[in-house]
Amino acid sequence: MPDLATLEAPAGHLPAVPPAPEPETLLAELRSHPPAARAGLIARDPRFGRRALADLLIARSRERLFDHPAEAVELTRLAVAAAERLEPERIGAAQAHDAAARAWAHHANARRVDGDPAGAAAAFGRAAEHRRLGSGDRLLAARCAELEASLEKDQQRFERAHALLAQALAVYRRDGLDERLGRALVKRGSILLFEGRWSAALRATLQALPLLRPERDPRTFGVAAHNAINCLNHAGYSIAARALLDAVRGLHQRLGDALSLLRLDWMAAEIDRELGLVARAERGLVAVREGFVERGMPYDAALVSLELAEIYARDRDPLKLERLAREMFPIFQSRALHRGALAALILFREAVALRQADLRLIGDLAAFLRCARRDHDLRFRPS
Repeated sequence: MPDLATLEAPAGHLPAVPPAPEPETLLAELRSHPPAARAGLIARDPRFGRRALADLLIARSRERLFDHPAEAVELTRLAVAAAERLEPERIGAAQAHDAAARAWAHHANARRVDGDPAGAAAAFGRAAEHRRLGSGDRLLAARCAELEASLEKDQQRFERAHALLAQALAVYRRDGLDERLGRALVKRGSILLFEGRWSAALRATLQALPLLRPERDPRTFGVAAHNAINCLNHAGYSIAARALLDAVRGLHQRLGDALSLLRLDWMAAEIDRELGLVARAERGLVAVREGFVERGMPYDAALVSLELAEIYARDRDPLKLERLAREMFPIFQSRALHRGALAALILFREAVALRQADLRLIGDLAAFLRCARRDHDLRFRPS
C-alpha cells in the first residue's frame, strides 16, 4: 500500500518544483544525440521550449558563421525548433512570435552565408510572418532588416540593401545604440565597397570606427579596419593604407587572430602591387594562397590565384599564367567549390591554354567567384 504522505502533503509542505534546466545543460543533452535526431527531440520534449536555449543556439551559431557556415545553419535550425516550441500561454503570444522571428532571421542569415540564397529568402519570409504577429519590437525589426540587407547585397540588389540598412540605422540612432549603429555602418561600408564606391565606403567606415569596441567585438572592428585599408588603397592612398595596416596587424597579433593576419597579408600584397613592388606582391600572394588552401578556404584561394593571374597577364608572361592555371584546377577540384565555380575555372584554364585569358576574363571570373560563394546556383557568363 502506498504511503499516503507521498500522495498528499500537508499545507505548507508542498514538494518543490524542480528548477528548469540551464540552457547549457539542454544544449549538452542535445549534443549527446545524433544530429538527425536533435530537432525531433526538441519537438517532443517541452523542456527544450526555452527562449534562453534559442538565444544560446543563435549565439553559438554566430561564432561558427563565417568559418563553418554549415554548422551555423544546423545550430540556427535548432534555434528555430526551440523558438517554435515556446508555449504562448506561458510567455505571451507576441513574445513567442518575437522569439521565432529572431530565430528564423538568424537561420536565414546562416543559409545565406552557406550559399543558399533561395533558402535564406524563404526563411526571411517566415521571420516576417512571425514579426507581423509579434509585439512590434522595433529593435527586432531593425536587426532583421540589417541581416536581410546582406542577402540583398549578395544578390547585387544594392538599392534594396541600402533601404533595409537605412531602417536599421534610423532605429539605432534614435535609441542611442552606438555599438549597433557602428556595426550597421560597417555593413553599409561593406556594401559600398562591393559596389566599388571607394570614397563613400571609406566615409561610412570612418563614421563606424569610433563607435566600435574592439575588445567586445574584435571581428566587426577587424572588418571595419580591413575595409578602410581596402578603400584607401583603391582610392590611391596606398602609403596611408600601409600605415593603417601595420597598426591593425598589432591588434590581430595580440588577439591571436591568425585568419585575420592572413587577410592582412593579402592586403599587404595588394598594396605592394599598387606601389609598383610587383615581385614582392607576387611572393606575398603565393604565400597567402597557400595559407587559404591549408585552411580549406577554396574561394579565397581562388581569388588570390586570380590576382596572381592578373599580374602575369599585365606582365605578358604566358608561361607563368599557364603554370598557374595547371596548379589551380587540381587544388580546387578537391575542395568545396560548387559545380558552377569549377566549370568557370575549367573555362579559365582552357582560355589560358589558347592564350585568350585577358584582364577582362580574369576580372569577370573574380567578380563571379565573389558572388558564387554566396549563391551555389550561380553560373558564369563572361562579358
